Amino acid sequence: MKKLPKIRSGADPVVVTLSILAAVIGLFSIGMTIAGVRSDDNSSQSSVVVARTSDSSGAQSSLARGMGDASRRADLSVARMDGGRIALVIDDLGGDPASTRRALALPAAVTLAFLPYPPATPALAAMGARAGHEIIAHVPMQADKGAYPGMEALEIVLTPEEITARLESALSRVPFAIGINNHMGSRFTSDATALAPVMRVLKARGLFFFDSKTTPDTKVAEAADRAGVPNAARDVFLDDVQTADAVTAELDRADRIARTTGLATVIGHPHAVTLAVLEGWVARNKARLIPLSEALRLKRQGLQAQR
Repeated sequence: MKKLPKIRSGADPVVVTLSILAAVIGLFSIGMTIAGVRSDDNSSQSSVVVARTSDSSGAQSSLARGMGDASRRADLSVARMDGGRIALVIDDLGGDPASTRRALALPAAVTLAFLPYPPATPALAAMGARAGHEIIAHVPMQADKGAYPGMEALEIVLTPEEITARLESALSRVPFAIGINNHMGSRFTSDATALAPVMRVLKARGLFFFDSKTTPDTKVAEAADRAGVPNAARDVFLDDVQTADAVTAELDRADRIARTTGLATVIGHPHAVTLAVLEGWVARNKARLIPLSEALRLKRQGLQAQR
């Protein structure tokens, strides 16, 4: 460390003063440099801690994809002040390649949910991921009243091993999936025992469960929370009634929810009328759209704030 210069008798007072001033400035600069290094070290250490925390759970890792630095993420209160955020999921993709490609053309913040077993699903899901969309598996599950959900559906009569095998098979058909949601499933999702092996698979793979909420008796949140699986539920179905006016009315309802609570989660389907309405709507609301993983993070944050 620099020492202040010794003052010799008879030295020019101006020179002495300038020498002392230069030494003081040098000491100050060194101090600031050390402080800066320590500050940078702390920042780096924080980054490492965040990374390790994310890596400590596969579920946290899947939610972290594409979400950016935590300091730049708006919490629910900030989102509410800014008009709210909307997570839009398009279900039932893969069966009709033409409508699926039309959904792929929506902004990358729109999440795409693929049925596992249509022949075109693996290629189209990969195409969606390359375009920047989050991909989830739209897994067929047993419905009430005998409605047919599709091949290899998860059913309550299956053993845990059979449920696990069917879910693993479905996931193998949807590349880049970071979570699942239920296709139909009003009967299956109301049975916590049947959901247990599903949650074990999701926990092991680091995936989340987005509940389509096809029944008010759903046990998804209960089973997922017990297993430590990230989860959230749908707020709005866009197209139970397939008219432009009905879809627009549901988008307006989602808008009101988002402005009131800070966030709305919305499911639509690749019907021609739904896509036509959405193509205009997303152009006006692109800044409010967020990926589904970010919506799960915000919903979890909101629940924690209430405790």
